Amino acid sequence: MLLVGDKPLVVTSTGVEVLSSTAATLLDLHLEWGDTKAISNNGRAFVFSNTSNKSYLISRTSVLDEFESDGPIITGTVNKKGCVAFANKVENAQCLVNIYSTKHVNTFAWECSEDYVSSLSLSSNGKKIVVAAIGAENAELYSRILLFKANGEDSEFDVKFPGTTILKVFYSSRNKIIAVGDNKTIILNSSGEQIDEIPYSDDSLFAVDSDKNGNVLLCYKEFGGSKVKIVRIPKSGKSNKSFDIDYLPDCVDLGSNRVLAAVDNEVSLYSFGGVVKKSYDCDGYVSEAYVTSNGIYTVENGTICKY
Repeated sequence: MLLVGDKPLVVTSTGVEVLSSTAATLLDLHLEWGDTKAISNNGRAFVFSNTSNKSYLISRTSVLDEFESDGPIITGTVNKKGCVAFANKVENAQCLVNIYSTKHVNTFAWECSEDYVSSLSLSSNGKKIVVAAIGAENAELYSRILLFKANGEDSEFDVKFPGTTILKVFYSSRNKIIAVGDNKTIILNSSGEQIDEIPYSDDSLFAVDSDKNGNVLLCYKEFGGSKVKIVRIPKSGKSNKSFDIDYLPDCVDLGSNRVLAAVDNEVSLYSFGGVVKKSYDCDGYVSEAYVTSNGIYTVENGTICKY
């Protein structure tokens, strides 16, 4: 499950379904493929599969756009205004990265010849895209972070990070790009210069999340494993906010100026300073939880609940 705006989107065996706060069906999109994936932002969701060349942009109530690429889609993203970007497999390269405007105009196409594209992120106006790509050289993994203008062919920067696998990249703001890796998170400015780094041990990263404004949340085990660190990286130049909890959460979420953490059947909403603002005792084990401006949604033993 994920949220489209403040409404639950459920991935089913036949497609995706958007529900109202009273569990009424707002949209039921049947799909011909399996292994459906969805990425949401600001009341829209990009729906795709790694086994199909078709994909959709949806709102809470309707299909806004449909795309057909030359090959199956590897990964994709949607920005606040509804611009869509995705990387799909092609014959003569590893993949092709495309950007589509809100008017379904293809504004950008870039072939990635050798590396595997792991993540994409668009600026809020859709005029720039950050690409994270993973490759290997002399039996050592590396990651590249590239920044392109949507109307250009050459990258504005192309930075390589040996020994780190970049899992997720965020165009957080005009001068802040956040690249989350398996052993550290790297913060770059618009010129590709590193301005900050958050290190952690291999395999300690537990969760990554972001909100519609470009703020990013990290959750990882601290060195030694006795505490779990939660870090909020703001989109502006202000300092990161972090706090420790003494349990490994089953899920976390960032939204409505709160950090959500759930363990077993208990859900807590924290301030960015680590103060518990509200707690929920749920009826069942909480495997997923999402915070909205007027409550939380949980997934408990396969059932969606609202509190």
